[in-house]
Amino acid sequence: MIRVSPMPGEIAEGHLSRIRIVNGISSRDRLIERLRAQSNEPSSPVLHLLAAFSGMDSTTYAIDHSMMPALRVASRDEAPAMHGSQEGASFSRRLGMLAPRPGSRVCRRCTAQNLVEQGFSWYQREHQLIGVDLCVVHGCGLCVFDGVDAYSEPPEIREARGEFQPIQVDVAEQNGSDSFRHQICLDFLLVPP
Repeated sequence: MIRVSPMPGEIAEGHLSRIRIVNGISSRDRLIERLRAQSNEPSSPVLHLLAAFSGMDSTTYAIDHSMMPALRVASRDEAPAMHGSQEGASFSRRLGMLAPRPGSRVCRRCTAQNLVEQGFSWYQREHQLIGVDLCVVHGCGLCVFDGVDAYSEPPEIREARGEFQPIQVDVAEQNGSDSFRHQICLDFLLVPP
């Protein structure tokens, strides 16, 4: 299979879809079967398979590309396992590919910028955070696709089909408070357990 590296801040489910598309694989399940067949540990969580395929250790991949840091903010353990670690495989299995809310969100300007700079676009993890409706980079409202398999098509394809709907938000009113809220949410993504 053609190796497809994750892009900075790309959500794991979107990365899985880009691998599937680049390699001409018809479904998510078939790609996972192929990843398992290539793995030394075929029973590993999908997140760990993606990390191995990308040439990354699973902890780094989980911290950089999963939503686990925002979804798993507390643990009963005195010394909780790192996100993506082998000791935390049960968490990776349950939360590793999960998005915090249904659908997918994009900033149209980020999508356009990625297309110009990289030739393709991707779903950015920070746009998927609960409570974040603005892109803090561009100061504009995000757009949402609420359909099934929200990350199965690249953002530029969904955009060309008109599948994204703008999230109704008063940008002028929300910019300051949303930026503060965004930073708090983003901090969860960046802090290990």
